[in-house]
Amino acid sequence: MDQKLQEKCQLFVENKNKLDKDFAWDSAIIMPVCAMIYAQNDQKVDTQKMKECRKLLKGKVGAFSSLRSYGELVLITKMAMSDDASDYLEKTVRAYDMLKKYKMSGSAFAALASMLLVDHVDVLRWEQVLASAQRIYTQMKKNHPFLTGEEDMSFAVLMAMSELPEEWLLKEMEACYEMLKKKFGATDGLQTLSHVLAMDREETAKKCDAILELDAAFKEKKKRFDNNGIVMYGSMYMMGIEKEAWLANIIEVDDYLKQQKGFGVFGVDSHQRLMYATMLVMNQYEQDDSNVQMTMLNNAIATIIAEYTAMLTTLTVVMLVTTTSSN
Repeated sequence: MDQKLQEKCQLFVENKNKLDKDFAWDSAIIMPVCAMIYAQNDQKVDTQKMKECRKLLKGKVGAFSSLRSYGELVLITKMAMSDDASDYLEKTVRAYDMLKKYKMSGSAFAALASMLLVDHVDVLRWEQVLASAQRIYTQMKKNHPFLTGEEDMSFAVLMAMSELPEEWLLKEMEACYEMLKKKFGATDGLQTLSHVLAMDREETAKKCDAILELDAAFKEKKKRFDNNGIVMYGSMYMMGIEKEAWLANIIEVDDYLKQQKGFGVFGVDSHQRLMYATMLVMNQYEQDDSNVQMTMLNNAIATIIAEYTAMLTTLTVVMLVTTTSSN
């Protein structure tokens, strides 16, 4: 394994172990996401600062707010990594309040959409982006009422951020969905993948053929994403890296993680572990200018998609486990 990539993998594992120890009473499922956020920025997790940020959050936001629900640890991670935790929190609360105005609030997924705005959109564009996101989300629900849920809000915001015409995004989303439905089924995962592919300007058939080739290549190596994880194919495609290069590195990282504490049989499941392995490889390629063969737009969107997909997938699992346990 490339030395830089191995160091990033080691940092990710060390960060997760530190979080597991210092936040033992929080959901273990969310720890890899927070560990990854630090590792992608080549930083060791600072749990003391995170605990200080949690106190700040509790003093500012009520216990029943969605900002204090399943994604709370993600928020305090973002706060701890920012230059000014108080300012980051204030902006997140402001973004969340704006989501309420556009009737897109009320869940942990809305909290993630708020962080997405704070992290990647100039505050002067928030209204514009959210107005567009609301129209896109409304049309999503109209096209797929049974598949579209609160988790799609963040992708509606992402699509609005891309500044591509709404008509193009919606038309391309449906075209990709229909073209890939035979392979992946009429599922939530495919709808999310179609959201991602809509943000790439290539012709529909070319994009979809590339996704099918990626899926076949992974399965040939006995590596597979679950339905929620197939959206990673979209991020890989947008980065424009040859699938052979992806496979070799991702398999190597996945095999490495499998040997680490908390990532084996009784730790992070194989599908999520493969997702994190993919994110580590993507992050390393992004940082290595000689490997990046993408436009700045695709670069930004692909990496943001990967990070927020991990958060969304993990939050979905956490909510499912919590709901099942309470019944």
